[in-house]
Parts: sequence; C-alpha cells; structure tokens
Amino acid sequence: SQRREDPTTRDELALTHFRIGRITDLIGSHQESLNEYQQAHDIQQQLLKKQPGDANRMEALANTLNAMGIARVRQGASRTAQQHLNEARRLRELLVDQHASNRTYHRTLANTWMNLGLVASELNELKTAQNNYSIAQDIRETLLQSDPHDSQVLRDIGRGCNNQAELARRKGDFDSARHQLNKGIEVFQRVLLRAPDNIQDRYRLAVCYRGHADMTLQLEKDLPAARTSYQKSVELMTILVRENPRVGRYQFELAQLYRNMGYLETQQTRWGDALAVLHIAQAKLATLILNFPKQASFQHELALVRMDTAEIHFENGAPEEGRRQLQQAIILLET
Repeated sequence: SQRREDPTTRDELALTHFRIGRITDLIGSHQESLNEYQQAHDIQQQLLKKQPGDANRMEALANTLNAMGIARVRQGASRTAQQHLNEARRLRELLVDQHASNRTYHRTLANTWMNLGLVASELNELKTAQNNYSIAQDIRETLLQSDPHDSQVLRDIGRGCNNQAELARRKGDFDSARHQLNKGIEVFQRVLLRAPDNIQDRYRLAVCYRGHADMTLQLEKDLPAARTSYQKSVELMTILVRENPRVGRYQFELAQLYRNMGYLETQQTRWGDALAVLHIAQAKLATLILNFPKQASFQHELALVRMDTAEIHFENGAPEEGRRQLQQAIILLET
C-alpha cells in the first residue's frame, strides 16, 4: 500500500499472485487459481506496457499466461486456453529471437507448444496436436544434444513422450504409443536416479506405468505384464498420496488406477478381487468429492466405478445390489 507505484514492488506482488495461483491450482480449485493468475496478469501487463522490451517482464507475463492456459484446459474451456497459450507462445518466441543463447527461453517455448498440443487434442484436432507436440520435442532434443545432463530438458522430453503416447493411442497407432511409453519410463527412471525425491517426476513415472499397463491389457491381453505395471504405478501413487494428502490430482489418479485394476480382475473372472479394488476406488473418490464438491470429473469417475461395480453384481446373481449401484451412478451423473 505504501509503495504501490514502485515498479519493483509491483513485480514482486505479481510474482506472489502467480505463486499463490500455482499452489491453489495444485491443492484447491482451478477457478480460485485463475483469480490469482488474473491479478498477476493485470499487473504484469501494465508493467510491460511501460517497458515493452524488458525481458524479465515478458518472461513473467508469459509464465502467467501459460499457467492460465493450463488452468482453463482443466476447466474444460479449451478455446480460452488456446488464446492464453498463443499469447504466451508469442512472447516466448520474441524472447528466443532476442536471446538465442538462453536455454530457459527455448525450453519454456517448447513447453507452451506442448500445451497447445494438449489443447488441440482436447478439441479433437489430432493433426494439429501432433504437429505441436513434434515442434516441442524437436526443440527439447536439440537442447539435450548440447547438454545431455540437463535434467529439466530430459524431464520435459519424458512428459512429451507420455502426451505423444496418448495421442498415438487415440489415432490407433499402437506401436508408436507403446514406443513412446517405454521411452517415457526410461527417461523418468534416469531423471529419478539424479533426483529421487522429486515429486512431479515420481508422479509422471507412475502415469507412464499406468499407460503401459492400459496398453498391454487392451492390445496384447498380457494380464501378468499389465498387473506388474499397474502395481508399480499404484506403489508410486500411494506414496505420493500419503506424502501429499491435499493434492487432489494424486488421489484421483490412484482411484483411476484401482478402477483399471478392477477391469483387469474381471478379465480373469476374479469377481471378489475386482469388487475389492473397485470399492477402494469408490472410497477414494467419495473422499475427493467431499473435499472438492464442485469438481465434476470426480463425480463422473465415481459414476463410472459404480457402473463397473453394478456389472459385476449382475454377473454374480446380485441384481438388487447392481441396481442400487446404477441408481447411485444416475444421481451422480444428473448432478
């Protein structure tokens, strides 16, 4: 309040709003994080107008726009996300043009291209998504060639592998999907050898294992191999949930893993085991809904788990319990 016209103070205030937004996005609601990002954005935009060529302020505004884009994707507002990300890309391209030797500017530009790929994928623009992913990975591979020990770039390549695998699966290119998942697992194992306590790397390795298990189960029907990958993913996610109980994303991922394991057990007609893991998934999702009552994806996932549970009850001659599960699913979906 006392130094409201001091540019340095306003830079710091904007950065603080940005950091609060990042934390809120992880443990709270996307809308609350967007409120913080918007305050950071407004301050940063005003400051940049006064000094249009200031690299630090361009970088700060691009970081905020990039984060706003990701939050909008999670809200399901893909077109708005695309606008934020394109503006971030424009700023980051200017920074790369003006400071070609700065590796960070190249790396963050690649991240924005990857995020634009995610948005295109959400919009079912698969060709555009593939193009955006390829641009991002090409930038990263070039950076890695000049410094093979850059863990940040290696980490980004691993994230890109996971995204490319999902896109390849949607396009029906299962060989490519499998290749990308195997590469992603290898990359994150290498990264974790250097920094074994990194939370996000452990999370991403768990996601890669889950994708590998899903692919193995659906395409090869190799149930033992799928079970092994699921168990590795569950072990990693269980530790992450225990260490970070307020991060809803980790709990949601673990619940989805238990749902997938339920499907695995039904493929072997192990009905009791299937019901056991599905009940774990139900309990975890019910807790998530209590903590995040406005997060529709959690309610939707619980409805799907209840539908899976109902099918098993119908198969085992318990139609009343099956009907009860379906009625609960209907309530969730209507909500």
